[in-house]
Amino acid sequence: MDSAEGDMMSENSMLTFDEALAVIHRSVSTSEPVHVALEKALGTVAAEGIHSSVDLPPADSSAMDGYAFAYMGQRKGDNLPVTGVSMAGEPFGGVVQKDQAVKIMTGGIVPQGCDAVIPFEEVEESRDSICLKADAAFGTNIRFRGEEVGKGEILVQAGTLLDSREIGMVAAGAVPQVKVIQRPRVALLTTGTELTSLGEPLSPGRIVNSNHYFLSARLRELGCDVLPLGTVPDDMKRLKSAFIEGLEADAIISTGGVSVGDRDLVKNSLSELGFDLGFWRVLMRPGKPVLFGMLEGKLVFGLPGNPAACGAAFELFVVPALRRLAGMEAGKEAVIRVAVTQPVRSRRGRDSFIWGVLKRRENSFLFTPKQRQGSGQHRSMAGANALLRVPPDLGDLSGGWEGDAFPLRQRLLGGVL
Repeated sequence: MDSAEGDMMSENSMLTFDEALAVIHRSVSTSEPVHVALEKALGTVAAEGIHSSVDLPPADSSAMDGYAFAYMGQRKGDNLPVTGVSMAGEPFGGVVQKDQAVKIMTGGIVPQGCDAVIPFEEVEESRDSICLKADAAFGTNIRFRGEEVGKGEILVQAGTLLDSREIGMVAAGAVPQVKVIQRPRVALLTTGTELTSLGEPLSPGRIVNSNHYFLSARLRELGCDVLPLGTVPDDMKRLKSAFIEGLEADAIISTGGVSVGDRDLVKNSLSELGFDLGFWRVLMRPGKPVLFGMLEGKLVFGLPGNPAACGAAFELFVVPALRRLAGMEAGKEAVIRVAVTQPVRSRRGRDSFIWGVLKRRENSFLFTPKQRQGSGQHRSMAGANALLRVPPDLGDLSGGWEGDAFPLRQRLLGGVL
């Protein structure tokens, strides 16, 4: 992170949402590319164009089960003697004469001397010959060498997410290794003496560590690898130890402990480790107590402990950073213009982000806010697929108001709707 650009903020400074997002854009760069075996490339991004090492198909081959022959104007009723068979992987070895045919299966190499294939359904077969039941035509039912991709042609463009279909294409091009930007590996740490795991007793004052289950699932949903660091109580020594362990990953996310209470120890723990502060606290709701910076060159996000605030900060700040790590150009977050379907409660003074449901209506989009918007309520997020942004100079909104919404991504790369 470059402090010379003025990104490093004093402890008492609060940035606007746009300013905080700009810090992330300037601070995060794409991970270094690596070479991996193709079978390990799922979910990575091509760091360079991937070129075929062979013609596709590698030879003229049959698109159907039938008979191959040299086209000479044959018509319905003509007879041709059958001299052999060409199977996929077992080609016919001889040369087919002009008045002969070879039985051929789908994928079989078209024998030398042949330039047409007629399917089984259009011939009448006898022991050693066929009689055409339809007129023949030149080049029918043949996949010609290189017609899909020629040797050296590009199979996958740089910046493409390698999913199952792209991997199949690259494999067909006989490319065993590819240069990629790997999936981000994210260390996940939740803090708070009050937290328990599912299945443990809920004694007075204890709550289930729901942020861990939410963020772990969300990161995997986006295509990240997760390094779980567990739950750490409000203890400086143990927090520092957990952050050091998290340096094995590309980014560290912690939840809770980033506000100004007596047990909000995350910021001080990081400071003692040499943390380079990008920003702490942002003029937004929910999600004001959010922290971002670098520790030994690794991204660190401190998210609020309240579930809906944690979720909003994750979607608005962490997801863009992870997309950049994964190879997406900075500043390419999707924003959709929407009309709200009903009144929205909002307070002036900060950007407000409202959880809700985005739906397409012909050439426009409608946004319906969730009924409960409390920062501590999971129900704010449940079923939502977007966050509506309400500017700080506006208060309550009436139905029909038009503004910007951030759709929630299902994957780090690719489309949003």
